[in-house]
Amino acid sequence: MTTARISAALAAALVTAGAVAIGPAAAPARAYGPASCVPDDLRVRYGQGSALTFEYLPGQDERADGFTVTVTGIDRIRFHDALAADPVVRERLGGGSFTESGDLILVADRTDETLIRNFVTALGGTWDAAQFRYGNREFVRSTGTDTLPCAV
Repeated sequence: MTTARISAALAAALVTAGAVAIGPAAAPARAYGPASCVPDDLRVRYGQGSALTFEYLPGQDERADGFTVTVTGIDRIRFHDALAADPVVRERLGGGSFTESGDLILVADRTDETLIRNFVTALGGTWDAAQFRYGNREFVRSTGTDTLPCAV
C-alpha cells in the first residue's frame, strides 16, 4: 500500500458518525458525493493531492480491511525519526496524523496490526484497545483538474 500522510486540515475533518472523511460533519465518507469529488475538493480546498478515507465497520464485516487506532505518548519528532528509520513500517502504514491535543491517529491494513502495535509500543506509545476500530479504508487521489467536477 502507498503511504499517505494526512495533514492537520484533514485531521480536523474527523467526524463522529463512523467515518474519517472530508465533508459535512456527521456524514460517512461514502456519503460525500461522487468519488471523483472528494480528491479534487481536497486539492482545491486544502492543497492536498490525496487523502485516506476510513469508514468504521464491525470487525466481522467483509469490507473491514483496515483499522484505525488513537495512540498517546508519542511526540511528532520521535514518530518522524522512527518512521524514517523503519522502511517496513513506513511502507505498510496507511496513514497517520497528530491531533491538536498531541494524540497520534494511525490507519493501516488489518493484517499489519501486530507490526504497527509493536512499532508504537517500542516508541513508548500507549496502545489502548478502546481506541482501536476496524473499518474500510480507501486512498483517493486528485484528478488534477482546475475546477471541481461536482458541487460541494
